[in-house]
This record gives sequence, structure tokens and C-alpha cells, in this order.
Amino acid sequence: MKIVTNGLIGFGRDKIIPRGKWGNKPITATVGNQTCRFRSEFEWRWAQWLQRLLEAGTLADWQYEPRRFAFPNELTGAKVYTPDFLIVEPSEGRIWHECKGRLVGSDVTKFRRMADYYPNDRIVLVMLRIPTRGEAARRVARCRKYVADVIDGGAILRKVGL
Repeated sequence: MKIVTNGLIGFGRDKIIPRGKWGNKPITATVGNQTCRFRSEFEWRWAQWLQRLLEAGTLADWQYEPRRFAFPNELTGAKVYTPDFLIVEPSEGRIWHECKGRLVGSDVTKFRRMADYYPNDRIVLVMLRIPTRGEAARRVARCRKYVADVIDGGAILRKVGL
């Protein structure tokens, strides 16, 4: 991994990013030929996994936060949404991956609005750990209505040593 401080893509080229409110540790790193400012270590690890898939020929391409989706008719709540990764698969086309350590209510709203405004854009929710009980499990169940799939990214990353 190569750490750099200029030529960044992602969110806010000139911003110093403190640790997030959920304890996320932002990381600036080069993965493949992309230098990104990842919002969390989980996103960085997922990018490394995507790069492995790209090098193996399973993916045609991946990009970090290349597009922001607007919800122009909304008066409250989320008015924009930026998925973490655009994945280009040789057979299935384009799909978006959203990495989450935990879900909050606004995440469900963003997924619902994406399904309403952009029904042709498929989203896969990549969870660090899929909860099985309580409110967190209920949020994941609500998200399943609006996303193409929910996968346990943490389990995948542990299996491959990332």
C-alpha cells in the first residue's frame, strides 16, 4: 500500500478528515492505479478485494465514489447519495456497492430513494457484519426491499486475509 497526500479522489481533496462519529478511521491509499481517500478502513479493505477481483479478470473495472445521485423532489431527509463503489462486471454490467459497518435510519431512506428515483441502478449492501437480532437486524431487513443483495463483506475479507 502506498500512502499519498495529493492527487486524491473521493470526498474533499483539501479536507483534513477526523475520525468519524462511528469511529471510522479515514485512510488515504493507492489501490491499483487509483488514489482515494476512503472514509473507513472497511472501504479501503473492500477496495483491495475489488482490485484482486479486477486482476483476476472477474471484474472489468471498479471506481471509488464516481457519482453523486440527487433526489430533487425531497423536502426532508437525504437529498443526495454517493455510493461507495461502482463495479463494472463483464456479464452483468454496472452495479453499486455500499459498505456499511452499521446501518442507521437515514441509510434505509437513501436506499429507498435510490430505488424510487433510479430503479435501473442496482445497489449491493456490503456489511462488515450482518446483524441477526434487534433493531439493526430489522434495518437490514427493510433495506433488502430496496437493494439487489446484502453480503457479509467482513466474512469475505477474513477468508482472504484482508
